[in-house]
Amino acid sequence: MATILIVDDRREAELTIGSQLKSRGFSVRTLSDPTQLMEVLAGGGIDVILMDMNMPEMDGCEATEMVKADKELRHIPIVICTSHPLPGDEERAHLSGCDGFVAKPVDMGTLQSLLGSLFPVVEPPEVSGLAFQ
Repeated sequence: MATILIVDDRREAELTIGSQLKSRGFSVRTLSDPTQLMEVLAGGGIDVILMDMNMPEMDGCEATEMVKADKELRHIPIVICTSHPLPGDEERAHLSGCDGFVAKPVDMGTLQSLLGSLFPVVEPPEVSGLAFQ
């Protein structure tokens, strides 16, 4: 079972996407403060990171750059999510080193397909009509 770390300062986003991912067979951990990200990742066991782009202490691109600069952690795929994509956000996210970019509300089928391209995903039963803000 893959473990996904959701990094988002909004608790409701963590709960919504986390419950949907759990229903699809993933193990989920959450982190609301990206300044603690390196400490959490040093503990191991994270297969992919879903990172909010807009957070008050450190944005998702800055946090992605920090992870990708660490030779021990750069292999962890990072998908940046944002509720209000602005022109250039996707390019900026990819330049920071992210492996994927999705706009919220996230379509779970699209996200699962993206996750499947980043690492092997066991296909659980189909759950339709789920999205999160």
